[in-house]
Amino acid sequence: MEKEVFLLLSKTFLFKGLSPSELDTALGSLTATIESFAKGDLVFSPLDDKKRIGFVLEGECSVLRTRGERGGVIINTLGRGAPFGILSVFKEGGEPPTEVYAARASEIIFIGKEDLISLTETSSAVAMNIIKFLADRVSFLNERITAFSGGSAEQKLASHLLSLMHHGDGFEFPLNKKKTAEALGCGRASLYRALATLEAEGAIKTDDKKIYITDPMGLERISK
Repeated sequence: MEKEVFLLLSKTFLFKGLSPSELDTALGSLTATIESFAKGDLVFSPLDDKKRIGFVLEGECSVLRTRGERGGVIINTLGRGAPFGILSVFKEGGEPPTEVYAARASEIIFIGKEDLISLTETSSAVAMNIIKFLADRVSFLNERITAFSGGSAEQKLASHLLSLMHHGDGFEFPLNKKKTAEALGCGRASLYRALATLEAEGAIKTDDKKIYITDPMGLERISK
């Protein structure tokens, strides 16, 4: 495994807290594959026969919430080191909640289900990292569902942005006002007012194409 790839993986949630010797053993046992994708290529779908987790090595990918059709709502952008696919490794059946597409030319390293299970069997630290990751996701999503199911457009938008931030590595996200309004279940006029309110509160900044989170704690306060 190349040194650059080794260093990137060592900093991901999967290998957090492992000693240098444990890292050498864990990463040395992998038969991970690196694949290249052109802009617009489908990188990942929960319906793929290959059950595997991916990490972005180079480039940028978009996570789309879908209902089985391409062209769903972009809910996140994945940069270098960001993971995806962990839930699909352990989940059987069901509708695909998200798909991942290359936003620009990208390289992805994939770790297959067998390797992932082998890691959990040989390293209690890796197993605990996966448990913590999944538990954090469930806990966070439950909180967001509670907030998202009621309240004002401002609360829904704040919860939506917090969810995006939690699943990504940055504080800026694509802004498609029509699709965001659909995702929130509100009218575009309500979305415009919510955006203006959050910006006036100093929680976000916007331009024609992106939302920038400037005050996560402020968003948390508004979402409740």
